[in-house]
Amino acid sequence: MVDPSDEEYKNTKMIKQGKSSLGYPFNELASWISMKHGVKPLNITYDIIVHKDKPSLHVIFEQIKETRIFNDKKHFWPEKNIQQEISDQFIQLTKDSPDYRDTDHCVLFETFEPIARVEANKTIPSEQIEALQNRIKHDELWLIKKYFHTAVFFFYTKTQANKYRNTEIEEKFTREYFKLLKNYDEFDYIDYNEFDIIIDSKESFDDDYKSTWQYYYM
Repeated sequence: MVDPSDEEYKNTKMIKQGKSSLGYPFNELASWISMKHGVKPLNITYDIIVHKDKPSLHVIFEQIKETRIFNDKKHFWPEKNIQQEISDQFIQLTKDSPDYRDTDHCVLFETFEPIARVEANKTIPSEQIEALQNRIKHDELWLIKKYFHTAVFFFYTKTQANKYRNTEIEEKFTREYFKLLKNYDEFDYIDYNEFDIIIDSKESFDDDYKSTWQYYYM
């Protein structure tokens, strides 16, 4: 689950909105995880990793801090023993069902909130971005471009971009974009104190990315 267009994300969003719910055996597994670890998944999905021919469980939490509970504190990746415990529990729950394999699962921990932030930003109509730029009326500003969960404010030159970083102008642009973005923040995830825009330049875009948006977003 890496993009708002992913089916996993769409299904999880329906659960978050109260329009859907987890069915068996995933509701039972979610309750077990909650009892065992103190945090309850928002959604759990099952599929087969085709190139490995291995079943996988995607355990989706709402917030990053919940997902981190399952990470090795030293290396910051999921603890194998916890992954094994969850796989074993799922096998127990589905041992009489022909719909699921009774072999070890690849258990993945994912988070809903960061992708919801990206979706909120993607939802802003292009006309409103253009209207914001017209309202700002800054002669040295070339373009405002949506960028994942935030926006890039492009000045014409690198010198101009450097001049406006960490200034009142950047603060003003941040406030203006935040106000626009909050209109599309369905789940109230976006906090002004944790929000930043990016300052860049057309000169950098042309020189470093060959004037190609595909390169810029990579």
